[in-house]
Amino acid sequence: MKLLSNPFNKNFALLFTGNSIGQLIPFLLAPFIARIYSPENFATQENFLSIVSMIAIVSAGRYDLALLLPAKNDDAKQLLSVSAIILCIIFFISLFIPLFSEEINNFYRNNLLDNVIIYIAPAILFLTLNSILSQWLLRNNKIKTLSISRIFQNLIQNGSYLLLGYLGWKESGLIYGWLIGIILPTIYIFIVSGNNIFPLNFNKKSALLQAKEHIDFPLINSIHAFTDIFATQFLIYWLITKNYGALYLGLFALMNRYLRAPINIISSALGQLYYKEASANKSNQQEVLYLFKKVLKIIALVSAFLLGIILLWGPDLFAIYLGEKWREAGVYAQIMVPAIFMNFLASVVSTSTLIFNKQKKAYLFSIIGYVLSFCVFIAGNYLNYDFKATLLAYSLCLAIYYGCLIIWYKHIIKLNYESNN
Repeated sequence: MKLLSNPFNKNFALLFTGNSIGQLIPFLLAPFIARIYSPENFATQENFLSIVSMIAIVSAGRYDLALLLPAKNDDAKQLLSVSAIILCIIFFISLFIPLFSEEINNFYRNNLLDNVIIYIAPAILFLTLNSILSQWLLRNNKIKTLSISRIFQNLIQNGSYLLLGYLGWKESGLIYGWLIGIILPTIYIFIVSGNNIFPLNFNKKSALLQAKEHIDFPLINSIHAFTDIFATQFLIYWLITKNYGALYLGLFALMNRYLRAPINIISSALGQLYYKEASANKSNQQEVLYLFKKVLKIIALVSAFLLGIILLWGPDLFAIYLGEKWREAGVYAQIMVPAIFMNFLASVVSTSTLIFNKQKKAYLFSIIGYVLSFCVFIAGNYLNYDFKATLLAYSLCLAIYYGCLIIWYKHIIKLNYESNN
């Protein structure tokens, strides 16, 4: 087909197919999984994952994202080595986290976390390894392998949720299922990509040169990414759990998971390909602007269609699909439509800041968003607003914020071209 002769379209089709099949699996199993586990069980898993994600996002120094940038494969391998060294250090430190299990339980007011804190370190290790190896596959155009790994991950993960939940493992079943679902695919992509990685030919001098050349990733982007997870998951989830209870967090978290999943099928593929193609064409303003508008148009059309359905029939759809106990999650979904729509638009082009080296300013912009989010939840609790009223204010603030980010991303592209001419 002529359409697939274009490298961008071909790679997008491969990633889209893998993501589609991968996301179809949890959707097929969701009605069974949601009827086995309670909102409180999901709340425990989300609190666990927020801790893991907050640490894992920086446990390779963010050099995993830089793997696509060096022109030479040998230079990229030095960056991969640096990523692995940093990961080993963070993994060793994270082994001591269980020593603070009592403090963590008190912080969340959730004693169920005590049973799963011991698994934080291995979760960090394999989640980060998966990210490093996935970026390496993308660099080497192993799109098919990357797609297969995602299908494998969703199949194992959700199958484990179902089996362990059926056996009565409850919140532990969700944690073990997630771990199994990240460990096995990581081993798979390590085996498959081994020929392209080894021999590493590690050279201390070259590794230090590459680490220095891409120093903005650990010094700026890592702080940005850490703060993002800290503010949008760790802190917000803690505020919801502390001020409203685990039931509300469970409903909110499951809503977030299944509402975002269908659009993530396209947005994750588009985002990765935008990063790859725009990085290669950053000296050509017209090419990057065309790509910028193209991916925004695709994600806007898909998001508007799917979120429009939720806006009209959210509570009924959640009740029919997941069970009556999840009807309130459908109400939360309706409230979050503006924020989620604008978030998807901004996320697919957010790597513009990496491509054009605007990470410092991106971090300053993100601080504004974090402060707004935090203040909304603090104000909602202080004014004795119920959860839905606070959530509505949160959604509207985020929608405006993401809209401003998109305008800025476009300005970055134009500014880069003007400065080079």
